[in-house]
Amino acid sequence: MFNSKAKIIILTALICLLVALGGGAIYYYSSEGYQVKKRLAGDEQLLAVYDRIKGQEKKNKQEGKITLERVIIIGNSWKGLGDQTQDKFFYQKSLAVYQEGIKLFGEKNVLVYWNAGKVAEYLEDYNLAESYYRQSIAISPSYEDPYRNLADLYRFKMNKDPKDIIAVYDEGMEATAGNASLFLDKCSYLRLSANYAEALACYKILSKNYPDNSGYKEVIQELESKIK
Repeated sequence: MFNSKAKIIILTALICLLVALGGGAIYYYSSEGYQVKKRLAGDEQLLAVYDRIKGQEKKNKQEGKITLERVIIIGNSWKGLGDQTQDKFFYQKSLAVYQEGIKLFGEKNVLVYWNAGKVAEYLEDYNLAESYYRQSIAISPSYEDPYRNLADLYRFKMNKDPKDIIAVYDEGMEATAGNASLFLDKCSYLRLSANYAEALACYKILSKNYPDNSGYKEVIQELESKIK
């Protein structure tokens, strides 16, 4: 029915069609959309969140306008998916947004560095998290949260020497005019790390400032018994 030349042309066309179909399939199955649907396992509520985030990103791209507020919203939205799924894929998406925010706003805004630090910590990149917390402190020394995050990072993730941890609390209290919350964190750490004499001094200050707090008095009695 077909001569040799026609057969070769038809065969070549079929091969090209198969390659195109195969390439399309490979592209689809490797695409972010497919990977996300696979990760979210048909959860319609989470898929709706994903679609909303992608819509926000598309709007930013179309308008050619990225504001600090939009960076925070989209970064937090990706992080929220990470929190709900415990899937590092979404934390990586969040970190990428905050890193873009750092390029655009980082030199003058503490929030992008602080949020990037938290997400880097979730991704177990502790050195990067430490760097971002430190940069947050450098930008806004009077903002207490990065000190607490850094101290917790040193305590629970990086196993830093106690003197390094206490130094963070002291640095934070000095910069925040003796922030009461950081002071309490320091007292609690001293107590848990068996620095009983220093902890006792801390809790006596707390008890003096808050005389109606019976909990502080109980801790003082506990520490005094351990020092004897």
